[in-house]
Amino acid sequence: MEVVLGTHYSEFMANVVKSGKYGSINDVVRKAILLLEMEEKKVNKLCDELTAGEVSPMTGDFDAQDFLEQIHKKYL
Repeated sequence: MEVVLGTHYSEFMANVVKSGKYGSINDVVRKAILLLEMEEKKVNKLCDELTAGEVSPMTGDFDAQDFLEQIHKKYL
């Protein structure tokens, strides 16, 4: 597999390896993919939770405008 990252990311990865933080470019790429995977899982979980909230019977006939007006009256 060949991936073209461009000068900026190539230099960044080379500098991170040179600093000793990672042993190789492959280690840097693996870490980056791991972080991306973790972030994707968080986003997917959040989307699932938002969907569950939208269909929850607890939301009822929620009126966002009315809610904001109540908050403004109470706190502003």
